[in-house]
Amino acid sequence: MSNMWLKSCFQDLVIDAFGFRDTPLAEECPDCLNPEAGGLGGIIPFLTARYPDARMALTSTTADRTIRGFYGYGYYRTCDFPGVMPPADFEAGLVEIRDVLTPGDTAFRTYIVEDDFHTLTSHRLDDPRTGGGLGAWLTQQVTDDPAWTDVWVPAPAP
Repeated sequence: MSNMWLKSCFQDLVIDAFGFRDTPLAEECPDCLNPEAGGLGGIIPFLTARYPDARMALTSTTADRTIRGFYGYGYYRTCDFPGVMPPADFEAGLVEIRDVLTPGDTAFRTYIVEDDFHTLTSHRLDDPRTGGGLGAWLTQQVTDDPAWTDVWVPAPAP
């Protein structure tokens, strides 16, 4: 997600906590470690360009309540106390990853479920709560199936 969704102070906390400034990323993608120059939102495009034959994926729900809590730093008045990233911002950030940061010509795909639970793989890979097709989708990824594409699973009918 870009700076629009990941606040600068949150990005600084993540970069420091994971020691990214002491990794090859600091030299190979300095803008990825500078929130004012694109920040963490640049890591996925950097990786897809650096490893064009690698198949990478993101699975998520549209309002993951756990991740939104982590991403909430900067949504409060100060960065030392987390707010909660609003569900609409989180979903917009996921759409940005899918549509802007990883255009269809890269080998990066998303599997997104309209819900707020955390981790799709805590359910069976054919579980209806994840659209029933996560296992098949992951198989397409690892077998280089040309039909592998982005998936958006709508919320179940009430």
